[in-house]
Amino acid sequence: MSTASTIDTLHETLVRDLRKALGTTVNAALAPEDVLTLPGKRQSLNVPAVFIGILDMKQLGDDGTERLSLAVRWQTLCCTAYQTTTSRRVEEARRLALATAQFLHKARLGIEGVSPMQDITLQPLPLAYELSRSLVAWEVQCQHTVYLGENVWDKQKVNTKTIELSDE
Repeated sequence: MSTASTIDTLHETLVRDLRKALGTTVNAALAPEDVLTLPGKRQSLNVPAVFIGILDMKQLGDDGTERLSLAVRWQTLCCTAYQTTTSRRVEEARRLALATAQFLHKARLGIEGVSPMQDITLQPLPLAYELSRSLVAWEVQCQHTVYLGENVWDKQKVNTKTIELSDE
């Protein structure tokens, strides 16, 4: 599997599994590039919604297998509609962010070469004034390590099963 298709599969799996975990009332989707950044652009969003996208990728050190190790950091935007009372809309967005974080916590996603999610942070997302009148958003960030390429040890079929130690 190529590097791009591994990352694409990971992204699609996250969206699919989030949809299952959060239920049919929540719109889980790939994050459009400009979902919350262009307040002058008119667009419609089905809310409540969770948009997920890659925030950045950073190369890690060699793990001894000659695979490319990447720390992939994800950003999810948990959006709810503006309600009549401030406390209600903030509470709803926070609950959605907590449910998303609970799903992401230690998620392995069933893809080989992907470590469990870790380093989850949640925080309210300040929005431009135009958006803040209609949406409330919380951001959930997390990361995991993705190992790309073939493991050199798999080719050589070196599998240590038992190691015996003795002080004699």
